[in-house]
Amino acid sequence: MAQQQEIKPRPYQEAAIAAVKQNNWSGILEMATGTGKTITSLMIANEFYREKGRIFLTIIVPFTHLVEQWEESCCKLGFTSFTLCFGNKQSWTGKLQTDVRDFNLGIIYKHVVITTYRSAAAEEFNLLIEKIKGKSFLIADECHYFGISSLRGHRLGGMEAKLGLSATPDRWWDEEGTEFITEFFGETVYEYDMKTAIQTGALTEYTYHPFIINLTDDELERYERLTKRLIHLYGSDHPDPEEIRELNRKRALILSKAENKKALLYSIFREQVREDVSHTLVYCAPGEVDEITKNLASLGYRVHRFDSKVNLADRMQLLKSFADGAIQILVAIKCLDEGVDVPSTKTAYFLASTSNPREFVQRRGRILRTYPGKNIAEIYDFIVLPSEAGDQLYKSIASKELPRFAEFSRFAINNFNAREIVGKYLRSYSLEYLMDKLPWEVYYEFKENLGAI
Repeated sequence: MAQQQEIKPRPYQEAAIAAVKQNNWSGILEMATGTGKTITSLMIANEFYREKGRIFLTIIVPFTHLVEQWEESCCKLGFTSFTLCFGNKQSWTGKLQTDVRDFNLGIIYKHVVITTYRSAAAEEFNLLIEKIKGKSFLIADECHYFGISSLRGHRLGGMEAKLGLSATPDRWWDEEGTEFITEFFGETVYEYDMKTAIQTGALTEYTYHPFIINLTDDELERYERLTKRLIHLYGSDHPDPEEIRELNRKRALILSKAENKKALLYSIFREQVREDVSHTLVYCAPGEVDEITKNLASLGYRVHRFDSKVNLADRMQLLKSFADGAIQILVAIKCLDEGVDVPSTKTAYFLASTSNPREFVQRRGRILRTYPGKNIAEIYDFIVLPSEAGDQLYKSIASKELPRFAEFSRFAINNFNAREIVGKYLRSYSLEYLMDKLPWEVYYEFKENLGAI
C-alpha cells in the first residue's frame, strides 16, 4: 500500500481548494483529464478535516478497478482507515455499519468509504450512510455517472460537503440527468481546461494527424439505406424511438468498422521501424480487438489486447509491461476510457470513437498525461469522408465525424497543418465551417432541429 507523501499543491490546485471552500464545501471541479482531479479532491477533503476536526469521507467511483487506485491515493494523503463497499453486499454491510457507529460515537475521527456507483445505489448502503452524524464529505468521481436512473432515489442529501469531479460533467442526451447532478452538487466552481493545462505544463503538448478514409461501395450502400429509413422515421407522425436508436447504432458501426481504416493502419505499421515503436495505443471498434491484435503481431510487434476479457490482476501487469516497453502496442476498446492510468503513452491511433465527446476527450487526456522523458504526444485520427457519396450524405457523415476533428485540432501544435489536410476535402462541398463546430455546439443545434420537426 502507498505510503503518505508530502504533496505540495500546485497553484491551480490551490485555486480549486479555495473555490470549493468558499462555496460551502460543495460544487463541481471541471478539470481536464490527466490534471490530477483525484489528488486535488483529497487535498480539499484534508482541508475540510483540518477545519472541522473530523471527517467521514465517502468516495463513489465508476468501476471496481478504481477502488484500489483511490485507496492508494488516499494513503498518500494520510488517510488510513477504510471500508471498501463493492461486490457482494454481505462482504461489506457489517463493517460499514460498525464504522458509521464508531464515527458517530467519536471512536474514529477520520474514515474513508470507497464504493462504486452500482453499490452506492443499493438500499443497504443508503440506509447506513444516512445515519452519519455530521462532518460527512462526499466525492463523486466522474460525477456524470451520478445522473444514472438507479441513483435517483439516493439518501445522500444529508452530506455536509458534496464534491463532483469530471472533465465533462454534462450527460450526453440526458438533460434530466445533468439537471439532477447540478441540483445535488451545485454548479461548476472551478474549471481547469485543456488549453490552460497544456500551457502550464500540467499536460503534454501534442501533434494531431488526421487521415481521411473512404467507405467501400458496400459500406456506402448500407449507410445510405439506413439513412433513408431514418429520414422516413423522423418524418412520420409516430416515430419509434427504439428503431431510431438501433438504426443510428448500425450506421455508427459502419463508420467505426470501415475496412479502409484497418488497411491503412497495417500499411502504416509495415513502414515503421519496428523497434522504434513503443508506448502506442490503438483504439478500435467492438469486435475488432482480436483481428487487429493478431495482424499487428504478425507484422512482428509485441502487442496485447486490453479489453474487458483481461482480468484485473492481468491488467496491472500489462500496464507495467507497457510502461517498461516490453509491450509496444495495446489494442483497446473502452477499458482505458476512465480511470486507468497509462501516462507512458506517447502515440495513439483512433480507429473508432462514438460521437459522445466524453469518450474521445478522456482518451486524449490519458495520452497527454506527463511522464519522464515524454516531451510530446502524437494522435492519429481516422476520419471517414466518403468521396463517392452524394452532397447530402457527405454532409451528414462529415457533420458526425468533424466535431472530433474540431476538438482535437484546436489545441494541437500543428493545428494549421491539420486544418490544411482536412480543408482540401471540404472545399468543393463548401463545408470548411464544420472544422470549427465543436461537439456540444453540434449537439445543441441538433436538439433544436429535432424540436422543429
